[in-house]
Amino acid sequence: MKNKPTEDAQARVEEARSRLGETAEQLAAKADVKARTQEKAADVKARTQEKAAEVKARTQEKAAEVKAQVQETASKTVHTVQEHTPEPIRRHPAPLVAAGGAVLIGAAVLGRRRNARAARPAWKKLMTKH
Repeated sequence: MKNKPTEDAQARVEEARSRLGETAEQLAAKADVKARTQEKAADVKARTQEKAAEVKARTQEKAAEVKAQVQETASKTVHTVQEHTPEPIRRHPAPLVAAGGAVLIGAAVLGRRRNARAARPAWKKLMTKH
């Protein structure tokens, strides 16, 4: 009968050692800051990539919608312009195109002159007469 209490005691000691070993492993894992940091970084990277993919998909969908709207609007505008353009201009559009180009070039030249004046150093502005 002496053996039974000794065996029970040894079993309890073995169980305690096992729990102590598991506890030590858990503490070591918590203490491994580098590994935990790497795991967290990998998690954040994965979530960021998922979010980026979602945003990309939504952006592509929206771009397709906008493209369709622009194409529809452009088609309607072309049709409206064609309906309201007098027949002589439809047959010979070159003078109208040339006049429109001249207006655009004039606006560009004036815009560059204004920008050039605004970009001058202050001392040059003082030297020029107004």
